[in-house]
Amino acid sequence: MSRLEAILSVLAASIAISAVGAHEIRELKGHLAPVYAVAFHPKDARLITGSFDGSVRFWNAATGRCENAVRGHGVKVTAVAMAPDGETAAAADVEGMIVRRDDSAAVVQSEGKCVYALAYSPDGRWLAACSEDGCVKIWDGSDNRLCQSFSPNGGALYSLAFSPDGNRVATAGLDGTITIHDHFSGEVLHTLTGHTEAVYSVSFAPDGRSLASGSGDGTIRLWDADTGKETTCLAGHSDAIYHVSFDPTGQRLLSAETSGLVVLWDRNSGEPQHSHRFPCRILCAAFAPDGQHIAAGSDKGPLYLMELPKHLR
Repeated sequence: MSRLEAILSVLAASIAISAVGAHEIRELKGHLAPVYAVAFHPKDARLITGSFDGSVRFWNAATGRCENAVRGHGVKVTAVAMAPDGETAAAADVEGMIVRRDDSAAVVQSEGKCVYALAYSPDGRWLAACSEDGCVKIWDGSDNRLCQSFSPNGGALYSLAFSPDGNRVATAGLDGTITIHDHFSGEVLHTLTGHTEAVYSVSFAPDGRSLASGSGDGTIRLWDADTGKETTCLAGHSDAIYHVSFDPTGQRLLSAETSGLVVLWDRNSGEPQHSHRFPCRILCAAFAPDGQHIAAGSDKGPLYLMELPKHLR
């Protein structure tokens, strides 16, 4: 049996186990169109979602209730982010408008280009966005002043992430390459190649030494963030991977493919620990700060909250 066949066998088994423990999954309803973006509050059970229904919703994951619904966007919301202090959130839409929300609302950008991803720096000072025109822009979060702008390769960019120390920004998109930049100068530090289709998600490990990427080619790749060298390729998905992220310990990796399959991987062994197939397409996902819960947004509108099995908590 090949390694790929072994992985698929484990996935099939864990999917069956997940079906038995379906009571550990809750369905939160409220959005009337696909949920395209989700982010947890960095310290507690609150989270934010953005939907193609044009709304941004704030949820209490502990109770499953929507605490606030904001319709500041008249079009599809494509990205959301929560600042590290949990006091400020940002959302972006297909027309390029980015709205930052605290006790007031402020438009940061409105340039007519779809924004695919938002990210706050670990210290909360900077807000970064990438868009369909292949441009990355970084603002000072305190006064909305544009501080940095660069275009890695000219193609549409679907994902970006700050390194834990805030000094680097990783971007990826349509052409399948991943670029690591110096946050302050915009200088290209490394260009990572290996994926054969678009890259939809990138994520730094908490230690900053590894970078994960998920692609339309169905693979997850792990890279040495200091050298740009590929260290691991995880195969087992059969559809485009829209999300990858590390848990708070950095020892596990979450991936979500558009067909509905969500997989939890052991970072060191590269083997799947758990998986679940949702009954719809999954467009976004996120780890909770406790590392024990996962949120997944679907193309049918519901937001799913999944608690990991006891042996993985």
